[in-house]
Amino acid sequence: MKMSSLEFETFSSKSINPNNYFKTYSTNNYSMLLLHFLFLIILLSNPIISLKLISTNKPTWQSSTYENQISELAVRKYYGNDLQKGETCTQTLFNGGYPYWIVDLEENYNIDNVVIYNRMDCCSERILGVQVEVLDVEQKLICQCGIIDQTLPFYIMKCNSCPGRMVRIRHTKSTYLTLCNVSVYGGRLNYF
Repeated sequence: MKMSSLEFETFSSKSINPNNYFKTYSTNNYSMLLLHFLFLIILLSNPIISLKLISTNKPTWQSSTYENQISELAVRKYYGNDLQKGETCTQTLFNGGYPYWIVDLEENYNIDNVVIYNRMDCCSERILGVQVEVLDVEQKLICQCGIIDQTLPFYIMKCNSCPGRMVRIRHTKSTYLTLCNVSVYGGRLNYF
């Protein structure tokens, strides 16, 4: 059974046709569907927003892997926040270090927003202290987008068009890092 899922693609607030910009895979989980629509409304409340999802199926890695919660699960086109279902959540080991997860966008982008879905079937407070960062091709820090300081189903971290190639999500505490989908939105760099 698939969870309620949306596939976001390029969208602009000037011409919205929902049939062109997301597909519903299942409506078994109405609360997740409602969260996705709320997210879309928040993004479209600014008339000049034009974003593209740039992280789907891009290369990923993480500091360690707990059982079968591999890093690439976070950038698939399925959305949900139940680790037990096994389709969307990635998780590191609790091994005494500071865990991290990275997506390589394979080219430079102006990164506007990073949306992180939290695990909600258990242990949702583990995400407290997670930091979102934009890196260059050599994995040097370009900018920090924010730190998670409350337990919610999902987070929209604003990166303010930070130019970079990779997004790193790292924990500031020694604990598990669980991410149930990560969506990076932005646009190509414009050189003059």
